Amino acid sequence: PDGTGAFEPMTPSAGTANICAAVACGDMDGSGVITIADVVFFINYMFAGGPAPNPISIADTDCDGTPTISDVVFLVNYFFAGGPEPCAACL
Repeated sequence: PDGTGAFEPMTPSAGTANICAAVACGDMDGSGVITIADVVFFINYMFAGGPAPNPISIADTDCDGTPTISDVVFLVNYFFAGGPEPCAACL
């Protein structure tokens, strides 16, 4: 907090990685592993008012720049049809 109760934005310093380096793209529930539970988590967020992935950028599993239902399809394809792994750079 900045002393007023508000939070100041963080500015990365030289040599630090982005926030997604600490979590895997697709680990939407923050469990530390990517499972089918992450698909359920994101569907719950998108369609049932569930909590958002934190940060929301970890939901962008196909790295097209926007977390959408296509990212759910991407993960389902990964788990059940041998599709590619979620991308590594979810910004």
